[in-house]
Amino acid sequence: MSQKSSYQIKTVNGLDLSLCRSSIQKAIRRSQTDRAMYFAVEIYQSNMEAYLVYSCAVILSEEFSPLGSPAVYSALSSSMNFWLYALTERKKKKQRTELRPAIGNWITTMCSEAMKKNRSGDDAWAWMEIQRKMGLQLEIEDQDKDEHCSIGRKLGRGYKFWVRQASKQYPTISPKELGLEKDYTAIVNDWYLKNSPIPNESDWSEWDPDFPDNPIEEYPISDTQPSLKDPL
Repeated sequence: MSQKSSYQIKTVNGLDLSLCRSSIQKAIRRSQTDRAMYFAVEIYQSNMEAYLVYSCAVILSEEFSPLGSPAVYSALSSSMNFWLYALTERKKKKQRTELRPAIGNWITTMCSEAMKKNRSGDDAWAWMEIQRKMGLQLEIEDQDKDEHCSIGRKLGRGYKFWVRQASKQYPTISPKELGLEKDYTAIVNDWYLKNSPIPNESDWSEWDPDFPDNPIEEYPISDTQPSLKDPL
């Protein structure tokens, strides 16, 4: 275990800053709004609003999943990112930013029934670190070698490999479910297949989510290349 510095930053009332921040996070975990607000005000009144905003952003990422309350999570994340940027800009002008309403909204929302708590993201990261220390080693797979990396380009992989293999997602949501009038992915992929920038690029097997571990097969080069003028 690494040695921690004994140096402690104190708040305006002589409290340990790190303990105040820890108290906010524990209170949010238990939906104790007044307790979280108390220590947030303590930090704010100590002229440490930037640290408080950053702490709220960290707490949001550690204690909540975007899957639990997607709309609320997105709104909070966007608001925090905006104020982090605003703080940076105002600091250049030596101006203090009025953040009390924003921070109050963040904390009351994170303590409310609207936000469903889940630490899966943080714990998934911790578990992977443990597995790596225990010797887990994963290899680069063939699907990873597309035109965005040097080895993929050396292998002559371009748009066709991208369309057939590298860009495939699972699970997906349809354009109709998103409320889109057109299937832009199908349109663009059709264009890619007809206009590969690599002369005589080979074709490739299609990735099948029902058989995700099937090997990638390279097919013979097509004798004809449709022109850019072909309709989509």
